Amino acid sequence: MALSMYRTFCDESGRGEAAFVVGGLSAKVDRWLAFSDRWQAVLDAEPSLLHFHHSQRQGLTKEQHQAKIEALIPVVNEFVERGDLIVVDVAEYKAVYRNKVGVTYDQPFHIGYVSIFMQAAAHIADPSAKVDFVFDDVDDTALVELREAHREFSAICPAAEVKKRFGALPVTGNDEELPPLQAADLWSGIMRRAYRDRDPLAIRNLERFTIPNRCSLLDQEKITKLWDMLTGHVKKRGLDEIPYEDGPARSKRLAQAKKELARLRREGMLRLDSDPPDDPL
Repeated sequence: MALSMYRTFCDESGRGEAAFVVGGLSAKVDRWLAFSDRWQAVLDAEPSLLHFHHSQRQGLTKEQHQAKIEALIPVVNEFVERGDLIVVDVAEYKAVYRNKVGVTYDQPFHIGYVSIFMQAAAHIADPSAKVDFVFDDVDDTALVELREAHREFSAICPAAEVKKRFGALPVTGNDEELPPLQAADLWSGIMRRAYRDRDPLAIRNLERFTIPNRCSLLDQEKITKLWDMLTGHVKKRGLDEIPYEDGPARSKRLAQAKKELARLRREGMLRLDSDPPDDPL
């Protein structure tokens, strides 16, 4: 019997703002194929869009954009099997992490993405399945760090039943070409406006989603717990404090991994194109 294969598409919302959100939508590969066809049909309906972006109306009026959102959410409800969200209070995060670990952790972006793939793997609908992750385009440094974090967590995860669910290392895709990434953008964008602005329309849009879901808020309490876990690991390694990794030190650490990344890119192994393939990555 073939192993069930899930794919989780992830996107962010709120970079540079008070609340940073990463959203992930998960479904089996064959469901994503059907999803993409239905999603595109909604985009093609007048007034048509080439692709969807929550924060860009692309010539639509506010009312037309909202109508398009209301038509797209049922497509998510029909085909997507679960949703995950990570909301980071940026000020509270920086109060704990900034200038203490390294440039990778000075901003909440890395921890938001790492948290989303840990949460999605922990709560995937079929506990016997594996899950692959596709992120909207990120720069090489961020992608290397994400792949290294994925590799490390899938190796040291203390929960054996979660550990075995991690599939291939994360890849990226273009949200203008991949409807599932557009859906992840919609999911995370609505959450950001509902949380940050308490926007009544965004809250109503959020309530329209009926898929099983989980939203984790990384506030001061949870961020402090993460920090305590990190410092505990450092002490176990015999260190009194965390040595701060600046930009040059990070570049040196990632140099070999970036060379490998360049090779994989030349071989076409880092991106998911247009429609998700039938076979797992």
